[in-house]
Amino acid sequence: MMKTFGFGHATHTGHVRSQNQDSYDYNASIGLWLLADGMGGHAAGDIASQVAVKHIIKSCENGIDICTATTSAHQAVIAAAEEGQGHPDMGTTAVTLQIKSNRYEVAWIGDSRAYLWDGQRLVQITKDHSIVQELIDSGQLRKEGAKKSPYANVLSRTIGVSKSTIVNADLVTGEFSRGQQILLCTDGLTNEIEDKDITKILSSSGNPQEQVDRLINMALSHGGSDNITAILVKHD
Repeated sequence: MMKTFGFGHATHTGHVRSQNQDSYDYNASIGLWLLADGMGGHAAGDIASQVAVKHIIKSCENGIDICTATTSAHQAVIAAAEEGQGHPDMGTTAVTLQIKSNRYEVAWIGDSRAYLWDGQRLVQITKDHSIVQELIDSGQLRKEGAKKSPYANVLSRTIGVSKSTIVNADLVTGEFSRGQQILLCTDGLTNEIEDKDITKILSSSGNPQEQVDRLINMALSHGGSDNITAILVKHD
């Protein structure tokens, strides 16, 4: 099955931060790709993202569904902190993709995103767990003003950080057809480039790795103010 899927992946620290707190991994044999964005405002964001990614990978390899695996990463990060890894308040986002036959599943917590390119248009298939998104949903803020909002970096749902909060991943599923592509990315990419830029690159020639490299390089050329990670999976 997996021979029909090509993929590319890359991460970059960016031009401003001294440390890359993003993590990612994949197991193409089970159609699994995921990434996590450690929270820069909290200590040990790199540890939090690593713990989450390793937990989700291992869980899915043991047959657990991606929604349950992503949800339970919350307790895994809290447990790691209690055992002395990282910092008590460490946290991260995560977005997980699994492809089974011609269907995709995406589970996520936080504001790392998944996009579907169907050959004609780009669709954001995740919805940010953020205060800004809640303001947009309630009509108090226009999407165009999101990046300039004082709440731009405030998440409403995270893996780790709050021990008392029950955190559940959201899940979206859909058909994954020949020629379509799914992009997973951290906000280090989407804060620097617009949907039209992503569309231009995903509709251009080249294999998924070349397209990922172009996305990363464009985000860097636009400032690279955060860590940048992207994974692109294409149905060949």
